[in-house]
Amino acid sequence: MQTKQEIIDQVINGLIEQGQQAIEDDTCMYRSPTGLKCAIGMLISDEDYDSRMEGHGINELLGNSWLPENIIAIEETYPKLLRNLQSFHDSYNRKMGSFTKYLQSEKYQREYLLL
Repeated sequence: MQTKQEIIDQVINGLIEQGQQAIEDDTCMYRSPTGLKCAIGMLISDEDYDSRMEGHGINELLGNSWLPENIIAIEETYPKLLRNLQSFHDSYNRKMGSFTKYLQSEKYQREYLLL
């Protein structure tokens, strides 16, 4: 099991490398049709991804058979981390400027992830 910081680093680094949100028709997605991933999507392997996850927040998916075991384990070990990661990704607004700068902002990382 990864530490909380390792999970955060994996997500933030993946999103920075990707450079943009996983969004389609103004709706955030775990995986977009073009292959972009949201924060939680960064933690879901290609083999474990299920398109039925789309349209459901993490709260709705917890306890659902579609959710991969590693995601369930993260929730059990670090309660609220997944919801915070999802909020961190979904709260970005283009008016904030660069998505990469948003991701690197200590303010947002502290506000959403490290508390």
